[in-house]
Amino acid sequence: MSTKTTRFLALLAFLLLFVAGCAAPDEVFEVQVEPVAESTPAATVLDEVQPVLEAILSGSIDGRRALVEYVTTACTTADGLGGPPKCVEVETDGTPVQVFPAGGPETSFVRPAEIDNTLNFTVKGLYAVYETVPAADQPDYWPAGEYALLFERDQNDYPLPIVAIVQDGRLVRLEYYMGVQAAEVLGRVPVNQVVIQPQEAQELTAEMQP
Repeated sequence: MSTKTTRFLALLAFLLLFVAGCAAPDEVFEVQVEPVAESTPAATVLDEVQPVLEAILSGSIDGRRALVEYVTTACTTADGLGGPPKCVEVETDGTPVQVFPAGGPETSFVRPAEIDNTLNFTVKGLYAVYETVPAADQPDYWPAGEYALLFERDQNDYPLPIVAIVQDGRLVRLEYYMGVQAAEVLGRVPVNQVVIQPQEAQELTAEMQP
């Protein structure tokens, strides 16, 4: 064996002994892995939205009415579409009023005395559930809610999907769509916001719908 080889082996043995001496005899080195962020579980979402889901699938007006969360906000006497609810004849600008927001081709605000007409609709079934994201300038009279329940609905084969906006287990707003399929409405929602997919929604409909 050459002198160079002998020196190399001696140096290697020294380094191995040095490393072994620095570590504790029973020390175990573990790699720490950060947990991956998960989306809200569907079961958690279902617990919160189930009362509204059951009331809509059952067709019960009484059940739906009991879950309506009205907004108290100032009315306006200004002309034109959009904005806060309009004052009626006996109300002055800025009068606090209690309304339920409902949006279709035009936004509208339903007074308690008229709520049954707004809640009187029939759905084919739940299509999906997704998380809502409030806008930076979300007005208090148009609540963003937490979850949106997208239902399939039609009339004379004309698609009329409807979305129930839920906050803390209460129905805070309705959205109407005309001439588009529920799949098209869902297609506009970012994938990471969808918490109950169509297949699971179909199964829930079969379990809950009379």
